[in-house]
Amino acid sequence: MSDFLKVLGVVLGGLIAAVGFFFLGTENELMYLLGIEDSAWILSAIWWVSGIVTGSIIYALGLILEVVQDIKKDQTKAVRINAGTTENV
Repeated sequence: MSDFLKVLGVVLGGLIAAVGFFFLGTENELMYLLGIEDSAWILSAIWWVSGIVTGSIIYALGLILEVVQDIKKDQTKAVRINAGTTENV
């Protein structure tokens, strides 16, 4: 699952950032009405930043899940080792 989240973060972040290149050649009607020049660059930059942030967050969740899975695996191994002993706790 952690590998899936890491791959999903990279792919989704890349796709969202790629949409920014689509908007690079278009003019946004709302920004034109607001009088903002170079709206294509602004809109593209917004998509690029949101793609990077989204991809980074999902990738980081994959890393966190990987660490949690390793901790669980180590605890399970420790419980199995300690189950063989006859200590009174």
